[in-house]
Amino acid sequence: MASINELFSLLEVGRPALLSGPSGSGRTSILFNKAIEAAKSGRFVHFVSFREFQHLPLLLKSNLNPQMDVLQRITITYLHSLQDLIGWTSSVHMLPVGKIPSLLILDDFDQYMATESCTSPNTSVQTAIACSFITEAVEYFSSVGEYVCQLLVSQADASAAARGKIVTRWIPNTWTIQVVDTSAEDKIYQLFINTEQRLTYRLKKDCIEFY
Repeated sequence: MASINELFSLLEVGRPALLSGPSGSGRTSILFNKAIEAAKSGRFVHFVSFREFQHLPLLLKSNLNPQMDVLQRITITYLHSLQDLIGWTSSVHMLPVGKIPSLLILDDFDQYMATESCTSPNTSVQTAIACSFITEAVEYFSSVGEYVCQLLVSQADASAAARGKIVTRWIPNTWTIQVVDTSAEDKIYQLFINTEQRLTYRLKKDCIEFY
């Protein structure tokens, strides 16, 4: 069974990744497990989410019931519009130096783009501005933090619209989730790292399992 750390070790240090897949395919679970693994190693994580969690995402068995000190290293910030996201990234220099994250996760980025009017001529411009501000935030974290900051972003479909194409130009390293079997109680998906590497995982009632 592959571990989350083995999965993300395929990334070069500091190289961002875009996780693309359908709704309900476990994107948030994969990213949150990576956040826990990073926090276990003593690093700080900032997890930006459009949706507010009612409970923790599905976890690997090795991450079930995480210790409180691990969870305290993960800061979850809920932002509900593209303007909120731009505003947050422009104020990251105000974060305490002792809690600078070495991992920044931006979940459901497509949801932020959806808050802007689809007919607005400024939507693509605002998306590009947000990408620029996020990049600057990561560079700031890397410059003042103890470690090079990693950026992980997820969205439902990396090629759905012009705004999605802006994101793929910003983060060309895209990992794609595809459905294998969702007819049974346990949902099975494959995560394509590239044309040669792929991992299969199962979303169970109580955990996520790679195999």
